[in-house]
Amino acid sequence: RALLKKSGTTFEWIDLNAIIGEVVGLMNSNAVDRNVMVVTDPDPNLPLVRGDRIQLQQVVLNLMLNAFEAMDAQPRAERRILIRTVLKEVLIAVAVIDTGSGVAADEIEKIFNPYHTSKPQGMGMGLSICRSIVLRHQGRLWVENNAEGGATFYFTLPAA
Repeated sequence: RALLKKSGTTFEWIDLNAIIGEVVGLMNSNAVDRNVMVVTDPDPNLPLVRGDRIQLQQVVLNLMLNAFEAMDAQPRAERRILIRTVLKEVLIAVAVIDTGSGVAADEIEKIFNPYHTSKPQGMGMGLSICRSIVLRHQGRLWVENNAEGGATFYFTLPAA
């Protein structure tokens, strides 16, 4: 409900691993319905981040939903998402790795533009909003295709 409630940005010290766990739990039935195995690989020594809990949940939720959709055409046995966190110097990096079809080379940067979508029913706002949220948190959001197929969406946030 808090994701849908309109409110201002509230920065507090939060555990990013806990946020990811909450969203994975929230998305469990969706993953089961789509036959997607979701695995998390949290860095146990992750420091806190200063951020808005609801907005960061929204980022993780949107990246998961996009990964689900990217894997719709994959055989059921090959649908996997790995969400990994790691501390890299003064940044916390989050990777949402899927086994979907990847992102066309000419779409790599365009997909973050408002109203740009590759989905028939898409509005083209999700990734744009995610990037705005991450930037508001002094981080960065980008995508890379995986050598073995699929794509990885990364975002970084400053560690406490």
